[in-house]
Amino acid sequence: MENEKTAGVDQRRALNIGKDGLVYHSEPVSKETTLVGCPKLTLWISPDAPDTDVTAELDEILADGTSIALWSDVRRLRYRESVRQEKLVNPGETVRCDFDPGLFIARRMAKGSRLRLVISAPNSIYFEKNYNSGGVVANETAKDAHTAHVRILHDAEHASVLDVPIAPVP
Repeated sequence: MENEKTAGVDQRRALNIGKDGLVYHSEPVSKETTLVGCPKLTLWISPDAPDTDVTAELDEILADGTSIALWSDVRRLRYRESVRQEKLVNPGETVRCDFDPGLFIARRMAKGSRLRLVISAPNSIYFEKNYNSGGVVANETAKDAHTAHVRILHDAEHASVLDVPIAPVP
């Protein structure tokens, strides 16, 4: 169980993600860098299931290895275009999924810090369980469960990108 005082700096999940997600690290910043604004993430996703959930988490990793949570978001793929209108995915289809929750961050990154982006599927008692079948999630049970395999694309046609709001140097 996470200690309330260290929950925002705990790295166990990102360091033990294995094949259940992707972890990206930036190069360390060469000087103090100010982040001010709302990060945005665009992922081009190709799942083998009609629906799944995807989380994105952005952390600052200090030079001493301490992790500081900056931003996170979760998307149910069927609502990638509208929160009011669901649209299932044809397995194998490539779709765009934007993470743009409008969450404002203001952080002065220390020299030597780097950013870490973690992409994964939520599996928590704090989220409604999505069994990836494409059915009515509220009515699904474990007997409806499908393991979803999700590819994130990074090519000229499908530019998955993280936009981080770096403030101009005065």
